[in-house]
Amino acid sequence: MSQRKREVIEAAWSDGERLIATLGRKLKDHREKEKALMRLDLVRAWLDTTKTAYDPSNYSGGRKLETPETISSVLRGCGLHRPEKRYEEGNFQFRVVANFEIDRVETWTTLKEYHKLPAEVAKLPGDEDDGNDVF
Repeated sequence: MSQRKREVIEAAWSDGERLIATLGRKLKDHREKEKALMRLDLVRAWLDTTKTAYDPSNYSGGRKLETPETISSVLRGCGLHRPEKRYEEGNFQFRVVANFEIDRVETWTTLKEYHKLPAEVAKLPGDEDDGNDVF
């Protein structure tokens, strides 16, 4: 995809897609320091909380919240890896996105050590002038 086409697509993104892209770029850039991954269900919850805190009248109660598919697509577009496998903790299943390739045979028990909460990733240093800070 050309740079111009990417710019046109990103210009049409919602506030949530911009937040997710910023989060994804920070996780990807962090790979030089350490392997890290996020649970996609927790990314969506973080997005809901972040948008609601910014503008409760517009975003509270999950209004205008991006779908799991949109979140996953934006994160993969940032160069992150999302294995097809669903992982399990207790009786809850979820998917992950990582800044490294995940082997099919990996289990959540072995991957858990790389887990970062979205709020932790959001605080990682990043390019402050990338124009993608939404709020």
